[in-house]
Amino acid sequence: MELYAIDGARPKELLKVENVSWVDYHPNGRQAALLHFDGSITLGDLDAGTSRRLPARGSGRWLTAALHPTDPLIAVLSPLERVVQIRDLATGEVRVPLK
Repeated sequence: MELYAIDGARPKELLKVENVSWVDYHPNGRQAALLHFDGSITLGDLDAGTSRRLPARGSGRWLTAALHPTDPLIAVLSPLERVVQIRDLATGEVRVPLK
């Protein structure tokens, strides 16, 4: 998947990430979370054009995600496995596992 800024005269590539199953954009428009088929999560800083990857935690194959609007958290959901995790974006750790 490729993410571009299109607010200039020419499109500018911000991020290029492989094997993406879902994308969620932060309400501020400056961050994106990209879920991968292996359960890992790429966090993209769209202003800087950088990213870092959080490893998979548990067996979840995340089908959807939502970045928290004010706190550095993400909720990831795997309805097939009936698992929800609240992950800390700073550490990558699971704060709250729900089954």
